[in-house]
Amino acid sequence: HATARLFLGQAEPDMITVQGTGIAQALATARELLARGGGAAAMTARRAIILVSDGEDFGGGWEEEARRCREADVAILAVPVGESRGGLLPLRDAAGRAAGFLKDDAGQVVLSRADPGVMEQLARITDGVVLPSGPAGLDVSRLRNEVVRLGERDLVERRIAAYAERFIWPLG
Repeated sequence: HATARLFLGQAEPDMITVQGTGIAQALATARELLARGGGAAAMTARRAIILVSDGEDFGGGWEEEARRCREADVAILAVPVGESRGGLLPLRDAAGRAAGFLKDDAGQVVLSRADPGVMEQLARITDGVVLPSGPAGLDVSRLRNEVVRLGERDLVERRIAAYAERFIWPLG
């Protein structure tokens, strides 16, 4: 958790060279990581992807990837964010000060518009849910209840014993 918080705290949108949202690629990566990281129990356990997005997609193919998630028994818990009417994308200079708003090649200000319909479809296809967030934030207790609803499973426990050779002490 500490490592994840460290990386998330340092994450910046400009760290990604190609801007824009590719929901299908994000879902495919998460689905593959869930399959590889779960071991033998991954095939029998119900898993979930918590997708926080405005739903605006530039890559396409998200419906097919949602079907793959459903076939892999992975539910999508969709958390839509943003405004349907659109919002400006602020820019910051190297010192972190406001430096205007993002513009396209024609010099027009870019508006990012939320598409909650995409998020609703993703949840519906995978038997997941939409967890709205607003000015008060995300209802964490509802998120927890939805994860519990998916089913709990026992995790494989591994113990590694590292013995230190100390026979020399009494021998001496």
